[in-house]
Amino acid sequence: IEFSDDPSAQNNQGLLGWVEWGLTASEFQLAAFQLNKNEISEPILTPFGYHLIFVEDVRLSDYNKMNLEEFNSSIINLSKRTVRNKLRAAAATHDSLALLNNNVVFNLSSINNIVSSYNGLKSSGGKINKNISVINVVDRLIKKNVLFVKDGFGFGPMWLINKLKDVPISRHPVFDTSENTIAILNNFILQDIAIINGKKHDIINSFSFKKRQENIINSLLYDAYLKHIINSTEKPDSTKIKKYYKSNAEKYLTKQSFLIDELRFRSKLVADSLKNIISNNESLSLYENKNLKIVYNNNLSIAKNSHPALYDMALSLEKGEMSPVLSSFGGNFSIFKINKKIPPSPQKLSSVYSKVESTLLKEKQNKNKRLMIDDLKNKYKIKINKNLFPE
Repeated sequence: IEFSDDPSAQNNQGLLGWVEWGLTASEFQLAAFQLNKNEISEPILTPFGYHLIFVEDVRLSDYNKMNLEEFNSSIINLSKRTVRNKLRAAAATHDSLALLNNNVVFNLSSINNIVSSYNGLKSSGGKINKNISVINVVDRLIKKNVLFVKDGFGFGPMWLINKLKDVPISRHPVFDTSENTIAILNNFILQDIAIINGKKHDIINSFSFKKRQENIINSLLYDAYLKHIINSTEKPDSTKIKKYYKSNAEKYLTKQSFLIDELRFRSKLVADSLKNIISNNESLSLYENKNLKIVYNNNLSIAKNSHPALYDMALSLEKGEMSPVLSSFGGNFSIFKINKKIPPSPQKLSSVYSKVESTLLKEKQNKNKRLMIDDLKNKYKIKINKNLFPE
């Protein structure tokens, strides 16, 4: 560890924990998986530098618990990592061939009409509209217009409307150029081709599809159940809110504020010059000057939300102490002295009622979520390893 160039080695002492196949650089894992327990490697070169590997212990991985289908699927996914840099080019070639083999030809006249209609709505009334419904754009076209032909069949505006009808306007694609429009249509066409090929090759019955489908369904069911628990939680009544407020009044105090005497300047040069001749004992009112545009404010109340720059400075000053020249609102500059520090005070319940209600509701929702998880653990007899997952 003393001679390591790896910055993280000082924190983790070089410990990587249990390492599964496929999670490290290939040069590293090939060397590591050939070592026996308590054996150290020769220096191993990877894209990250040289490594010395020491194997403290060996155990069976999670692959040992998989059935053959799960294992084969995992191996395929791991193998993809070794060719990841080639996949993008391969995917682009595949897509081009798919469009070519399905004889996709675009009607450039209709494409240009979409672009023209889109850009017209985008700048309608001399204003730029960022949220444009593409359905409105396409709906302006004559319904019998053909956008493209695929395997001798024509597809028109209604085909595109059906693709977008369930998509929120904020996520509608941008049809501002013919190139963008053709790229978007290609994407929709390729999705249709993928679905057709998936059915043809019975992908729906493959292990990877079923596993992905199962994970999505489980996620949707869990989210729906969680939402049900949260939405069915009753709001706290006014009695509980008042009781909580009285017991936790210190959580709902106003912030400290100040009463100050201020001189406000239009010119920083004038402010800097005057700051050098004003003493802490003098009244700032003596220096008010309309000709020099110096305004005096007596007992001005400042708070964090109303005068942030002055407030932050006031926190570091004592009563009667003069501030430095500070930038203020509207390009002005200020010098001030604190007359009075106003300590925090309890806010009225009416001012924080919604905040207290929200706090109690969230606490109850979290409690119900914990109870739900505990019920599920008890129902399915799930035991948690507290060494790995401490509460």
